[in-house]
Amino acid sequence: MDRIKEERKTIIITTLLSLFPLILGLILWNRLPDQIAMHYDISGTADSYYSKPVAVLFNLIFPAVQLICAFGTMSDPKNSDKNDKVINLVMWIIPLIAAFTSIVIYGNALNMNIDVRVSIMILVGFVFIVIGNYLPKCRQNYTIGIKVPWTLNDQENWDKTHRFAGYVFVIGGILMFISAFIGNYYISIIGIIIISILPIGYSYLLYIRKKA
Repeated sequence: MDRIKEERKTIIITTLLSLFPLILGLILWNRLPDQIAMHYDISGTADSYYSKPVAVLFNLIFPAVQLICAFGTMSDPKNSDKNDKVINLVMWIIPLIAAFTSIVIYGNALNMNIDVRVSIMILVGFVFIVIGNYLPKCRQNYTIGIKVPWTLNDQENWDKTHRFAGYVFVIGGILMFISAFIGNYYISIIGIIIISILPIGYSYLLYIRKKA
């Protein structure tokens, strides 16, 4: 019962924090321009603008996504033994992203000239490193982690894959940081490719070796 209360409390707190971009937009309403840049191209140049009401109300997507992630994770039958640390990570990622992106978007709308590309690479790098530290603690489930048939059907494969993926995510996150600070966007692309391919490839290799 105490655990259920704690989970509900965490969901409520993180969902309220996910409203930060909306609240900040309302606070800054009179200072914001009529058109706000909401999308940027690969070079970090704004290429899509929305009216102020649409841009501010769009932030309702954050609490909506937060609730979907929260209840989706909690209802996972394989989470009955609870990946407590990993679940807490899932609960706090959306509020973090919401706060960070709103500061960047509103900051640029107020002519603070924040480098969007560098900001995103720093945020993604940080998230990758945090996830990398939590992945080895992630128990087998259907919602969080490297979810492919051979990990979901083999506990040993799951454990080894997530230990390996932990290192890969940390390395990928570091590459994102390096990319941000030296201004080389292609290093971040390499980091994303590494994170996307290596853990799945490693997991499949384990599956083939065990099957042979």
